[in-house]
Amino acid sequence: MESATRWRVCRAGLAVLAWLALGLTVAGPAAAQFPAAGQQAPADAAPSFEQLLGELPRPLTVEQVDAILAVLDDGQARAALRESMLRRMAAEQAPAAGETLLEEHKRRAADIGRAFRGLPTLIGEALYRPTADGRPGDPVMLFLILAGHLLVGAAAMLATRRLLRGTCAALQSQTPGGFGQSAARCAGVMLLDLIEIAAFCLAIVALYVAFSPAEPRAPLILEALLVASAGTLVAAKISNALLAPKVPALRMIPMADGAAGRVHRSVVLVFGSLMALNFVLALLAILGLPRDAEVATGMVLGGLFCAMLLVLVWANRRPVAAALARTFGGGPQAAQIAGLWPIAGTAYVVGLWLVASDAEIRGNDNVTPQAMASLAIVVLVPVLGYFCGRLLTRFFAEAPAETAEGGAEAAAEV
Repeated sequence: MESATRWRVCRAGLAVLAWLALGLTVAGPAAAQFPAAGQQAPADAAPSFEQLLGELPRPLTVEQVDAILAVLDDGQARAALRESMLRRMAAEQAPAAGETLLEEHKRRAADIGRAFRGLPTLIGEALYRPTADGRPGDPVMLFLILAGHLLVGAAAMLATRRLLRGTCAALQSQTPGGFGQSAARCAGVMLLDLIEIAAFCLAIVALYVAFSPAEPRAPLILEALLVASAGTLVAAKISNALLAPKVPALRMIPMADGAAGRVHRSVVLVFGSLMALNFVLALLAILGLPRDAEVATGMVLGGLFCAMLLVLVWANRRPVAAALARTFGGGPQAAQIAGLWPIAGTAYVVGLWLVASDAEIRGNDNVTPQAMASLAIVVLVPVLGYFCGRLLTRFFAEAPAETAEGGAEAAAEV
């Protein structure tokens, strides 16, 4: 009896909840059409700037345009300018209707060619463009300011190196040991190098904060300078720690002294040139160089950079091939395989320039940094492969010895 009563109560409660849900579903949209008590009905949404502009007679005269801009507030003017700039960018970057990939490349190549013919004038206009306070741009003063920041950072890095000289000498004076001890010593040297780079960057930022320039483009220029200089220093320090051209006892990669020095200088030259190229392009873009002129400049500088890479690949083909042959285990077959690396390097450099140029022509800014980052991957993958091979060799060399010792101990116990 009690169970039947509870069931009837539950059924009645469920029915009430169902009716409430149905009432809210039906009455909610209807109630939303009426204002709440004490409120007025909302007025129609104000027409956008585009709607107002569409209702005006066309074409407009200069006086009518000035009269329209005079009644706009700052927010409306900025919104209208933003919409106009976005439409113009979309019209410039989007291919025409029915345009094939080849036709798009022809059109963009023609635009870039026209910008290339006027490149000196466009670069001069960007360098001498007035600053925020109305003064004309001064490229000589800009160069001196950037050089001053680099000198202050270099002084801070040298002072830090002098403070850490005792610790660095202690690491270098350790007697050569196994692979684990050498790796730990190399990691210690890299840590000290990172401290020097951090001092370099902090000194540049401190100098910038001390002067606090009012130019709105100054933070962007500072960021580009820090990225270029820090990237170059990191590549140089890693190469120096692994190759150790001046201290053969610290060398992690087996290579002759002369070959280690040449490869180290080549690594520093490649990554230093890459960072300098990126900094120049970023600086010109910050100063207001037009997009087509920026692409033309990037293609010219990128072509020179790739030509330098080809020269370095073929100039260092023998020492690198010898190091790769030792990494592959030596022997005639390993030497033949390692001797093919200049051909693979040439194909990679040509493909790198083609991919980056195609991305710049089509306006895809995300591909070029990835293509340039692949250069670091190409350098690091063989190094990581060598270290992994050393670790595996050490592991499999120690495992049988441990097994033999365990078997001898078991036999002795028996």
